[in-house]
Amino acid sequence: MSEQPAFLIATVDAVTADGITLILPGESAPTAKAYKCNTSVTFAPGDRVKVCPYSGTYIVEYVVGNPATV
Repeated sequence: MSEQPAFLIATVDAVTADGITLILPGESAPTAKAYKCNTSVTFAPGDRVKVCPYSGTYIVEYVVGNPATV
């Protein structure tokens, strides 16, 4: 039995009214399931995001990348 990682870095495929579809590490096709996310963050296709496993699913937490410029 393999141990589940504490978090993943994935790529946003699409943002829908139901959640976010992801391209998970090592995969080339997006997930069929749309995952719930942090509602105080704006996500966009192509964003690299931190994803945490939670109770048999994933929650998309935030965008990872270079700092925003003012």
